[in-house]
Amino acid sequence: MTDRELDGLITLGEINSRRQEHFFRSLVLAYITVPLTVGAIWAQLAPDNLISLVRNPELAPVWGGTIAGLATAVAIRLLRTGEQGPSWPC
Repeated sequence: MTDRELDGLITLGEINSRRQEHFFRSLVLAYITVPLTVGAIWAQLAPDNLISLVRNPELAPVWGGTIAGLATAVAIRLLRTGEQGPSWPC
């Protein structure tokens, strides 16, 4: 492999890393920020409805899965902070 090809691959890797970081930020905005905002607005407009939804025993698996998924994502992110290379997503 020539130096020119290697430089091209390095540049391509840097572009891909920036693209992945932009993609991750978009996902955070879409999947975390927007639902939290909607939930906060809903809690202000209809608090009784929100409380009854959260206390619904049929939705316990949904709440548990959501909390477990978020906790796993945060744990992986924190564990990968000290590694070399792209930190998120793999």
